[in-house]
Order: sequence, then C-alpha cells, then structure tokens
Amino acid sequence: MLSTAGGIFCVRDLLNNAVKQFDPVSELEWTAVSFAYYLPPQRTWTNRFSEEYNFDDLVTFLIQRPFDVSSCGGSHSLYALATIQGVDAQVSILSTNARRRLQGFLKAVSRTLVASQKHDGSVDPLWYLQLSNLPEYLEWLPQRSQSQSNVARLSRKNEWRDMLTKISPFSSHMLITGHVCEAGLLLPSTQRFFLFGGSSISGNRLI
Repeated sequence: MLSTAGGIFCVRDLLNNAVKQFDPVSELEWTAVSFAYYLPPQRTWTNRFSEEYNFDDLVTFLIQRPFDVSSCGGSHSLYALATIQGVDAQVSILSTNARRRLQGFLKAVSRTLVASQKHDGSVDPLWYLQLSNLPEYLEWLPQRSQSQSNVARLSRKNEWRDMLTKISPFSSHMLITGHVCEAGLLLPSTQRFFLFGGSSISGNRLI
C-alpha cells in the first residue's frame, strides 16, 4: 500500500492508471517493465482513448524509438525488452513471430556490444550506431524514406547525446556499461552480453 496526500493506493491502482494513460510516444521503458511483470497472463490493454495495444506493439515501439533520443543510449529499452522476453518464456505474451524477431534482435544487440567494447572492458556510449545496417534491427522499422526518417529523428530532443556533453568520458562509459550489464543479466546464456560470457580477464579486457 502507498500512502499519499491524495489517499491510500495499492500497486493495482498504479497499474490501472498506467494502462489508462498509456501513450506510445511517451517514455515507455519502465511502463513496459511494469506491464510485463503485472499484466500477464493478460496480453492486451486499452487506454483512455479506447485504443487497444498488446505486447507485440510494446516491443515494436521500444525498438523503433531511435536509441540516440532514448534515455541512457537505449539501455533502458534493452532492459525492458529483456524483461518482456523473460516473462514471455514463462507466460506466453508475444506472438510466435514477434518472439522469434525479438530473440534475433537481442542476439544482434549482443554482437554489437561485443564490437563496441573498449580495451578496458567498457562499452562505447554510442554503441547503437552499429545497429543501423543490421537486418535484425531494420526489419522492425517502419517502411519510410530516409528523408522522413531523418525528419522524425531531428524532431525529437537528443537527450542522450546532450548528456554526453555534460559528463566526463569516464562517467559516460561507466554509465552505459553498468546499464547494459543490468539488461544482460536478464538474458539467457545464448543471448547474454559478452561481459557475462566468462569469468576470465585478458589484459584489461573482459572476455
């Protein structure tokens, strides 16, 4: 139970309000995590505008959102996607097609993180730039011209790159590395990020 100035509420009240206020263009990452943990076996929900959504839609929204305008370089999205996949492995909330595509995407992310790893074991804060030509990523994107894509990208505040100008390189590498580690811990061994591939250290590089 939560006691506030407006009264006493329970988690179900918070969830019901999140469902009612659901908006695909809002910051979805933590809403996605809460829906994954508390909605199943329910697979769909309807917001206050009578718009119905499901977990396939939620995965699509998270992946389609450009990582360079997402909080912490898209690492929160990775955490949400890993959470949804983990819940789906226990209670089916995704369609067969969305499940297969999400698994492929997270494997591609793992390969990308391997490629972006620095000699000290940290992850490049702009790791997601290497996703741009991967088919496992491109298949999730809406079919539109490159110029339309650029306009959509420029119309949004570039939150992550703005943050990188305000903190030290060391802090940015620590921040993104810690976040992707959190997401990686939620993945099965076949997808797990390179940082968890073994316990040995070669020089200063984790392997």
